[in-house]
Amino acid sequence: MSTKRPAKPKKRFGDCQECLVCGGKTISAHLGMNVCRACSVFYRRSVGKRVYECRSNTGKCEVSKGATCRKCRFERIERLLATSGEGEGKKSTDDSSPDSLKELEGDADHTHRCEASSSSSANECATAQPRQIVERIRSSYKTMCQIRLTSELLIRPDPPHPLLMNEDDCPYAQATFGTMQSSNRILLTSILGFGKSAFPELADLSKQLQWTLAVNFLYRFGPFESSYRADKLFPQYPDRIFAGFTYWLTHNYDEHYFSDCPNPIDKEHVMSSMHNHCKTHHTNFRTFMRRLKLTETEFLYLSALLFWTTDNLDVPDTLSAIAAQHRAAIMQELHVYFKEELRMDNYAARLGELLTAIQMFDKIDAVKENFEFLRLVNVFSEDSFVYRVLRDEAPQLDA
Repeated sequence: MSTKRPAKPKKRFGDCQECLVCGGKTISAHLGMNVCRACSVFYRRSVGKRVYECRSNTGKCEVSKGATCRKCRFERIERLLATSGEGEGKKSTDDSSPDSLKELEGDADHTHRCEASSSSSANECATAQPRQIVERIRSSYKTMCQIRLTSELLIRPDPPHPLLMNEDDCPYAQATFGTMQSSNRILLTSILGFGKSAFPELADLSKQLQWTLAVNFLYRFGPFESSYRADKLFPQYPDRIFAGFTYWLTHNYDEHYFSDCPNPIDKEHVMSSMHNHCKTHHTNFRTFMRRLKLTETEFLYLSALLFWTTDNLDVPDTLSAIAAQHRAAIMQELHVYFKEELRMDNYAARLGELLTAIQMFDKIDAVKENFEFLRLVNVFSEDSFVYRVLRDEAPQLDA
């Protein structure tokens, strides 16, 4: 004769424990402690994603049921997690799933939401969320690099064997005036594709605005990427930076650089002037990048921020608003990357270092000044592609 197990007593509201955060009632433990479900959901939606300000500017607001200072509520949970250890408090054995996060977010009077739910440790609660922006950028940048590499190698007088047309076997070469012009044109073309791939809504903008963003990005991204790649590929040559994807140069401009310059020039005067102008920039870029030691993911996030840095552009307010929205979304993902993937609690200093790079490579005025000098000494002609880009003389694309 079979015997039935006695039914497990159903949890009742009267059996609730007091939430250690807000003082509300909870039947089940969350975050491995006697923390109510609403507080645990609030924490999970906040960690690594949101930065709050204290309502009283004291950091000592009362945290209780119905209290509205989210910063103090969040910090109280952080302190409890730091001192509780994993698995302390009353844990639920019920496997029912929680209500939707959207429904619970910001719920002030939440004592009625004391149903059982599965508990988890603080680390389990901070599971990494998909970072869609950086993955789009990663894929788009990879495509852009492949286009640049193949295009630059194919237009060489003696292209390498197809088996050598990859980054691992790439025959990097010293840049000349002509290869630098071609590389910049290829880069601008690939930037337009990169932008539409990484940020699909870019295709909805007018071609003129797409061009404006691409040129603006070129001036910032060019020295930023060239220094980053040179630090990776040429650590033993601190005076080198990239002048394209497959071409490098140094501030010691020589006869080789001007070997394919189409105009008659005073080479000694031009080389001396370019050396004096570029030496400090090249040195500063490489020194800064060596100290920064960017991870690939940090490089991609900064590239995205550089793309949407439009503060000095004369563009419609609608585009400025779009740029601001993208910068905010990128920054939010960057916080998640530090908090959830790298598990960094105090990353403010690192974030500050990264944002300094935005200013470090904002050298548009210096680039334009240098190009104007090169035109005056007859290196550039007024009808050359690079000089027309410099003067923002894009064709009437929407005509």
